[in-house]
Amino acid sequence: MDAESVIRCFIEDSDIEKVKVRTFHSNKRKAFKLLKDNDVSLVQSSNKTRSFLDNIVNEKSVKVTVDTHAYSVYEGQRAVKASISNKKYYEVSHAYIEAANELGLAPYELQAITWVAFRRLEGIAK
Repeated sequence: MDAESVIRCFIEDSDIEKVKVRTFHSNKRKAFKLLKDNDVSLVQSSNKTRSFLDNIVNEKSVKVTVDTHAYSVYEGQRAVKASISNKKYYEVSHAYIEAANELGLAPYELQAITWVAFRRLEGIAK
């Protein structure tokens, strides 16, 4: 897993450029710098990244990480990678929050469940 590799690199004080990941290398470097400098401003640039960080560090998080998979689940069809406007992000996020409340789940739990299921159903899971 990418996170484990980056964290191991940080703990071992290794060269981040030698760590192989499945994400963009800029994200790998950002994660490493976040660990090293504890600078959360690095991830405050987008709704998705802010929500993802909140989901990780806040066990009572009510935010939803709306990525392409979450958006696809909301739309009922596989979406091509595209940027999601702030208005659409709020709309999708709010739908997840309402559904999670009806199911007695935290919004991030519902998003995680649908993310895993979507990847499996679409043949993306490894």
